[in-house]
Amino acid sequence: MRELFFLLAAFLHDLATGFWLACFLLLPLVKDNSGARGFLREALVVSFLLIVLTGIPRFLELRQSSPSPLKRKFLFFKHLILIPLLIGGTLWAWFF
Repeated sequence: MRELFFLLAAFLHDLATGFWLACFLLLPLVKDNSGARGFLREALVVSFLLIVLTGIPRFLELRQSSPSPLKRKFLFFKHLILIPLLIGGTLWAWFF
C-alpha cells in the first residue's frame, strides 16, 4: 500500500508539472478579456500547489531509498533551477 501511495504521488507530481507548464505557455496566447485567462491563472496556482504537496512524499521516499550520490546531486541541481522558475512563473502569471 505504501508503494502504491508513493507511485501515485510521483504520477501526480509529474502530471501537475506538465499541466503547470501547459498553463504557463498558454497564458500569453489568451486574450485579456476572456474568462479562459482567469481559469488558466487559477489552474496554474492549483497545479503549483499540487506539485509542492506531491513533492513532499517523493522527497521522503528519496531519503529512505538512499540513491547514488550522482543521482542525489542531479536531483539537487535540477530542483535548484526548477523551484525558482516555478515560483517566478506562478507569480508572473498571477500578477501580470
